[in-house]
Amino acid sequence: MELKLVAVTPSRRVELTDLLWVCDEVTGGRSPVDREAMVARLKASGQRRGARIAQSLPSHDGFLDEQAVDALMLRSTANFSALAKSCNCPDAWPRH
Repeated sequence: MELKLVAVTPSRRVELTDLLWVCDEVTGGRSPVDREAMVARLKASGQRRGARIAQSLPSHDGFLDEQAVDALMLRSTANFSALAKSCNCPDAWPRH
């Protein structure tokens, strides 16, 4: 699966989390994420630190390990939630 490059403007830099999940445009299902393409896209948008982090993510045959990505995001979400509580910021995260 090829990641499509779009014009990156200062108001819309590509972030690591923008690229962790790719959905098939037809089925809406999850598609494999090519780690090297992700790293290249982050570097092209000036996100060198994000590119280093992406390069360190577990992969199989060049594609991100989906379970590792999901686990990382769950840990991050839990950490942000704990931070908001410790700062007494209960409305720091929008509710859906």
